[in-house]
Amino acid sequence: MSTLGGAAQSDYGTSGELIKKLMTGEMPGIADIGWAVVHVKDVAKAHVDALEAEGVSGQRFVCAIEHASMADIAGILKNNYKDQGYKIPKFKIPGIVLSMASIFDPTIKLAVGELGLRQDLSNKKIKSMLGFKSRSLESMVVEMAQSMIKYEVV
Repeated sequence: MSTLGGAAQSDYGTSGELIKKLMTGEMPGIADIGWAVVHVKDVAKAHVDALEAEGVSGQRFVCAIEHASMADIAGILKNNYKDQGYKIPKFKIPGIVLSMASIFDPTIKLAVGELGLRQDLSNKKIKSMLGFKSRSLESMVVEMAQSMIKYEVV
């Protein structure tokens, strides 16, 4: 699972590493990988809502939205930032190439085991019990990218 959204400082966390690498050119292509993603503010709101709701003590909730591929995230970045000079990759990296690159990059090493897999989770329970409404993938990615630009990470 990946938590995105605007960072409050230049420390964007592990989840923001993909956004950074795609925007800076450190990631030369797109791998067949993806995650269930959630906006950091949605997680915070879900905690508050669960604390205030009656009859949900002890329940566990999934806040993440549907599976988002690296290609989905790169497409959002490309649509929003290509005119600002960011060269977001568009070609696919074969899994074997990613495996070899993981020898030199610990972040890539974390992802290699996830190649070709999906993280399909359901947030129906939190929607029905707490009226949860999640932000869109585009807002998560754009807010993370904007904060990285603001704090001169990219």
